[in-house]
Amino acid sequence: MLSVIVPVYNAEKFLARCLDSLLEQGVEDYEIVCVNDGSTDGSGEILQRYKRKNPTVIKVLEQENRGLPAARNEGMRIARGDVLAFCDADDYLVPGAYRYLLETFWTEDTELLRFDSVTLDRKMLKTWKEKDELEGSMLFEGDACDFLKRGGRCLCFVWSYLYRKSFLMEHGIAFRALKQCEDTAFNLDVYMCNPHMRYVNANVYRYMTSEGQVTRCREAYYLRDAVESYVLLFEKMRSYARQYPQHAWALNRYVELEMMPCFSRVLSVKYSKAEMLSLRGVLWGMEVLPMRSRSMVAWMVNAVMNNYVSYFVACVLYRNFFIPYILPRLSRN
Repeated sequence: MLSVIVPVYNAEKFLARCLDSLLEQGVEDYEIVCVNDGSTDGSGEILQRYKRKNPTVIKVLEQENRGLPAARNEGMRIARGDVLAFCDADDYLVPGAYRYLLETFWTEDTELLRFDSVTLDRKMLKTWKEKDELEGSMLFEGDACDFLKRGGRCLCFVWSYLYRKSFLMEHGIAFRALKQCEDTAFNLDVYMCNPHMRYVNANVYRYMTSEGQVTRCREAYYLRDAVESYVLLFEKMRSYARQYPQHAWALNRYVELEMMPCFSRVLSVKYSKAEMLSLRGVLWGMEVLPMRSRSMVAWMVNAVMNNYVSYFVACVLYRNFFIPYILPRLSRN
């Protein structure tokens, strides 16, 4: 019934914990599809060891390094389950989580099930204690587009959902080759196809933060690609807003929400004057900038992106103060 897709790249420090948690889900008919995306550490050996011990449950697909979106797409391609779940190799779930979600909240007409997670950073781990019992209640049931109309947010992380595979296949939904925000683009496609969804407040997924995560990478070459990914995401959101004007309000709100992580990467890149003005022109042309909300954050973004001098000063402050002293203390960025 269930296929759990786990993309793996150099995750030897956390992989055993992830796989152990997936083997404790209590689902009788399921498989764990691990896609080793060209790991150069001991991840491959760990996967083969677990496969030998659990040959009927664990599948391992080896491929050259092609990135997270391609790894997830390959996992979807070979998955046999009616229901798809995604789990990152450095995260884990509480025991019995998937069984609880499937038995308690999954129905024949459910095409998308959203659930909650807990972010565990170094500070949180010092005091965190797991509950002995699973619990949750239904917060929404209906069409996904109706959820958006009521002010619900299209949560970006794919590991916070269960998907009916036939729905994804019917609508040709797959991960795009983006350096970042590929989850957001994927879920945006899902929501716009209007599946029948349920949203439950069961906190069963554990999102682990670490300094090695790509979302915390501040290498210029990577960040330039990340900014390009956000520009493509904004373009997709604007396109959907024109195609579905009834959802324009919600989609425009998402544009402003996603502008903040994009902005942090823009400050990290250290664009030249010509590059910065070119990027600003693109964002202005898509009406991403100037931001229209009246928040202090929107005012700051507009002020920094107004000219190259303000951008240059903000970059210096950001790289010399925020990145070394503030960023390491944030659970998410």
